Amino acid sequence: MAEASWVSYLGAVTGVSGLILSAFALWRTERVRNVERAVVVGKALATLNHRITELPELLLQARRSYEALAAAEGRMKSGATEAWLKEWDEDRQAAQALVERRPDEDKDLRLVPFAELARYELVIHKISQKVDLIEGRYRASMASDERGVERRKQAAQAEALSFRKATAWAKGGPFDPEK
Repeated sequence: MAEASWVSYLGAVTGVSGLILSAFALWRTERVRNVERAVVVGKALATLNHRITELPELLLQARRSYEALAAAEGRMKSGATEAWLKEWDEDRQAAQALVERRPDEDKDLRLVPFAELARYELVIHKISQKVDLIEGRYRASMASDERGVERRKQAAQAEALSFRKATAWAKGGPFDPEK
């Protein structure tokens, strides 16, 4: 019987130590998971802040591009231009608000609880969607302006070619497209 009590004590010690080691392993796993989530949130936050910082310059480029094409086409005082400029001003104000309220990048996210990191990631995603909307609108506007410039160049080249043909015909000579 003396052996049986010794074995039972050994089993009890093994069971308690197993419980302590498994609790420690669970704690470490949670910490590693938290650090990994903090890295993901930190990267998303850095990317978002970079995009927010560049947003005002993108808006200015888009406005310059739009105004240049509108002036070239003679529609600076049109209702469409005024509506575009009004929408641009609203988006500029929204972008300025994003710049002023952008999330703090310097916060040590490793110490933030997992549930709060998930909430923080959701907030970053929502802000990122707003930035996507504004960025997409003005990148598309600049692409449209670029197509408008190309159309104007092609029309000018066609007009110049037509003029050269008419001039050659009026002079009675053959038309040479190389000249």
